[in-house]
This record gives sequence, C-alpha cells and structure tokens, in this order.
Amino acid sequence: MVQIIDYYWRGKLGYDIRLNHPEATVEDYRQALNRWLDTARWYRSRHPEINDCAGCDRCCQERIPLTVVDLDKLRLNLSSPPKSVLKAVERWGHTAVQGPVADITLKRQANGACLFLDPLTFRCKIYAFRPLVCETFICCPSTLRAQQLREAVVNRGEDELIRQWLLALSAKGVNIEQNPPVDAGRKLQLSLKDWPATPFSGGRNFSEVRLKDLCEPDLWRILTG
Repeated sequence: MVQIIDYYWRGKLGYDIRLNHPEATVEDYRQALNRWLDTARWYRSRHPEINDCAGCDRCCQERIPLTVVDLDKLRLNLSSPPKSVLKAVERWGHTAVQGPVADITLKRQANGACLFLDPLTFRCKIYAFRPLVCETFICCPSTLRAQQLREAVVNRGEDELIRQWLLALSAKGVNIEQNPPVDAGRKLQLSLKDWPATPFSGGRNFSEVRLKDLCEPDLWRILTG
C-alpha cells in the first residue's frame, strides 16, 4: 500500500514515497518507512561518517510536535500515566499560543534537549514508542512529496490533539479565549471553531487513519502518480 523508493540526490541515497492504495494508513506508512530504514544504506547527511543513529542526538534538539496518538502511546507505555488529556499535556507537553494558533510539543530539558533524551548515553528513553515526528525524522535526502506527506500526517495529528485539549479545557469550565493555561502565549485568541474535527478524530492508533483523508487532493494525486 505504501512504497518506499530509493532516491538519489547528488549520488547520495535517500527516499521517495508512492501510495498505491486509497486504504493505506498512517501505520502502513510508518511500517514501510521503518523497513526501508532497516535495510537501506541511506546517507546520513548530518553524520555521514557513521552507520548507526544510536548516540546521535542532533534531532533530539529540534521542535517535537505531538500527535493525539503519540500522547496515547505515552499514556499506555509509561508508568503511572495521567488519566486525562489535560494532565498528560501538563506532564509531557509544552503549550504555546500566538493569537489563534496553538502548538503542543514535547517538553525540553534545561539544555534544550528533549525531555526523554538520556543525558549520559544520548539515547532516547522511549525509543520503542517515540513520537511519529521522531520516527520519521531521517537526516537523508528525500523528495518534496515525501516531505509534504510527513508534514500532513504530523500536522493533522497535532491539530487533533490541540482540539481535544481545548475541548477538555472547555468541559472543565476554562475560558479558552481569555485564560487558557499555556506555557507561552501572546495575544491569545483561541476558539474551538478554528479547530474542527480531523481524520484522527475518534482514532486510537495510526492504523485507523487513512493517508488519503490527511492529504489535500493535489498532494494525493502527486503521491499516487
């Protein structure tokens, strides 16, 4: 359903993506990409001298947006998990708002690294269930359509988490337009009408979300062409 294709840029191996079926899901995408990563000798543009990502923490210094499924995976796999979306976002997330735009990312340590990066080994403490943006962050060449698909999946998944966070705040009686509990914010103008349901709504895992539903028509046409 999801085909990962070798792609060469200036003689360096990266990847392209083709979607072969309208029922292909985010889980199909995730598994296909991981199979390719495990077997191909792809070019690590940040550390071309190494053959293994273990111990390289460059990507762990980046912004890490959370999808709604990512948060569920943390709640399922970490000990003593918060029972509510609000508590889970409070524990693991960093909420930033500017005007009507919101962003929920993983918290960072004082040095700017991801909350779950081990400072001694430079390895991820939650590697088996790390967020999708981490799992699909590959420092090798890739085509524009492969990059656009990744952005579409992660962005819509984060949109759904923000929507559920706002719904939970509203249900608790919080005035989200005037006084939402955020870690960073300017000129807050949040409104639930700006956060409609997404293809992730009601889904509990990536296998329940079709890639076709996440893509704009032009992107879907390019990915299936």
